[in-house]
Amino acid sequence: MGKTYKCGWSHCKMDNIIQEEDDFVVVGGKRYHKQCNCERENINKSITLFTEQVNDQIVMSQLRSVINNLIFKQGFESDYVVFAIQYAIDHPEYKLTYPQGLHRICKDQEIIGLWKTQKANSLLQGQKVVIDEIDKTEKIKYNSTQKERSVSALFG
Repeated sequence: MGKTYKCGWSHCKMDNIIQEEDDFVVVGGKRYHKQCNCERENINKSITLFTEQVNDQIVMSQLRSVINNLIFKQGFESDYVVFAIQYAIDHPEYKLTYPQGLHRICKDQEIIGLWKTQKANSLLQGQKVVIDEIDKTEKIKYNSTQKERSVSALFG
């Protein structure tokens, strides 16, 4: 067994232990599981998006508290929170102006539906190459066993 390290993310879901053979990244001298680092980056991205494009006059600790509540207490994925903020920015009719408004935005069924569709599409894109290969082999099999039939033979 190799060396072990402590994950630098205070919200680590993997017992704060990084094995030497684990997939991890080093940022600023701290080691993070790749998943923990991704979550940390998404939270920072959410804060940046909000302060740069929604409202820069808010109390930063309040914004961080709302985002942490959404992710760690209500169970929203960190990348979904980024998506929801960006969607609200792109659609001003959502009128996102203050941190507490993120609760309304993240619970919006239309935004959740769009997120699920986008996630499903990206999963399908990853499998598209495999599906294309299966389609090609099925077409080859089907075409080689298919017999020519006339319309009158079909209706007898």
